[in-house]
Amino acid sequence: MRCIADMQPSTTELAYDTQTPDAPPFITWRLAPTTTHNVADRRHGCTHGGTQISFGTIGLSVGLSFLVYGFGAFFQFLPFGSISSLLLIYGFPISLIGAALQYAKLDPVPCLSYEKAVALRDAQATSIQLQVRSAPY
Repeated sequence: MRCIADMQPSTTELAYDTQTPDAPPFITWRLAPTTTHNVADRRHGCTHGGTQISFGTIGLSVGLSFLVYGFGAFFQFLPFGSISSLLLIYGFPISLIGAALQYAKLDPVPCLSYEKAVALRDAQATSIQLQVRSAPY
């Protein structure tokens, strides 16, 4: 897929709507031929080296466990019935916030870059930049 930055204004042409002859002309854009190729970046954020757990997963699991234990303690299936009201009061908003965060979770976007940009970045990187890029996450 190519981005809008690859579209060159020099490749525009006027087109006319053939259905309505009184309509003004509109501009069509064509993608300019490029000789550069996209390459995948070596690293995609902090996804290397372990499992990531989102705040939505934590909030949803803690909130639902509070709710389940709170209902169990309220109906005297589980011990500590005196704290069942607190567990129900805090379990509902925590699980609701966790569900909202889980719903709004975005997956990482793969990094694509041009071959020349990757070569230039590797050639002009400082020692600190090289340390950051090679650090295991």
